[in-house]
Amino acid sequence: MKTLLALLLRLASLVPCLAFAQPGSLDITFNPGTGPNAAVTAICLQTNGQIVLGGNFSSVNGQTLNRLARLNFDGSVDGSFDPGDGPSDNVYGIVPQTNGSVLIGGSFGLTRLRADGSVDVGFVPPLTGSVQQMMPGSDGSIVVLASIFTENLKANGANLGPIARINAQGTVDPNFYAGTGPVPAGQINCLSLQPNGQIFAGGIFTNFSGTAQAYVVRLNPDGTVDQTFNPPASSTWSGNGVTAIAATTNNQVIITGYFSSIYGYTRHHFARLNADGSLDTTFNPGADAPATLMSIEPNGQIIVSGGFTQIHGTTFNGLARLNPDGSVDPSFNPGTGAGNGGEITALAVQPDGNIIIGGLGVYDGTNIHNLARINGGTVAVPTPVLLNPGLFMGMTLSGIVSNSYRIETTANLNLNSPWTPIATLTLTNSQQFFADPSPPTAGHLFYRAVQLSQP
Repeated sequence: MKTLLALLLRLASLVPCLAFAQPGSLDITFNPGTGPNAAVTAICLQTNGQIVLGGNFSSVNGQTLNRLARLNFDGSVDGSFDPGDGPSDNVYGIVPQTNGSVLIGGSFGLTRLRADGSVDVGFVPPLTGSVQQMMPGSDGSIVVLASIFTENLKANGANLGPIARINAQGTVDPNFYAGTGPVPAGQINCLSLQPNGQIFAGGIFTNFSGTAQAYVVRLNPDGTVDQTFNPPASSTWSGNGVTAIAATTNNQVIITGYFSSIYGYTRHHFARLNADGSLDTTFNPGADAPATLMSIEPNGQIIVSGGFTQIHGTTFNGLARLNPDGSVDPSFNPGTGAGNGGEITALAVQPDGNIIIGGLGVYDGTNIHNLARINGGTVAVPTPVLLNPGLFMGMTLSGIVSNSYRIETTANLNLNSPWTPIATLTLTNSQQFFADPSPPTAGHLFYRAVQLSQP
């Protein structure tokens, strides 16, 4: 990307124009201000466009909100949502329920909040211990991955294992029993639900409830192991462990983890298994590290985030999009992404294809901290228009006509100083003045233009 820097005061008026935001770029219409002051580890999209956040933060945009907050579609804090003192520990899962209520789970256990953020005292938590993940079912039920279920809650006469299904009312579904989980002592890292109610689970295990299953298993809707799904035996894997998993609509499953080959086929951290568990040899993204989060978009493209810095030899710092065949989507450009020690720990794809990410750190070198919305498609974004000439602070940009640029500002030119995106601009002339619509009332400001696209 080409970056130009200038600081000018001059008389000018702007000609209206549209900029086209590239997939992977920051959505500058989403403005959470200073954002959460610590990591976001759970994101829930509500049907009205609002966003519920969970994590280990204590404030959002300067407002005291302990580990839980609700934002409006534009990123502003919803003041009508008051969780009081908030959860006593970190939040790792949030699931929407009826009438705006949400189910939240984490190190503190499980509870339900009303639409105003207050605790639903009529909800009796069916478990103790830490909730690692929650997945909503199409029938209103929730599949929960947790460490300990209360001893008096049993199914089929046996203690529940780490996976259980909870009815919409909050009670454990007695017809679902996934056994005691991996045996001997193993670990489940992730869950993913198929449209037919079956459940994929991935982790570090070679046996699940008495059935030989290496690192990934498919459960029937009643929790029993699906014997028709036979993943490669552990002896055919180089490396072990699945860190994230995503079920497709055609009963395949995409897995990522600490492995480098399966069945003798080179597979660096990513693979896809067919409906019967065999390796899909046509899918081979290849990366230098596994993903920790995956989400499949309606068109079949796959959003992946994690500790990788490249996929298929192309640089991607922690965030990328793959095509359905596993190839890298070249139109998706997150810039420097979640680089410089940043980490994405929560991800949700909106119905419009834009992507909400949460974590710890900045995105693409800006001062967007711990929470951002990323453009999922190429969209037209209007640039600020000033109708009356006057004295404006801004920059003169010399570039290529029809190329698009993101205008960013900073008050400090230190190497580690973050840049704030304020607009996008498509040049209609080889030299064009941009006026800051909200210049500072005191002090100084530096501007730069980052090239986003070219015709």
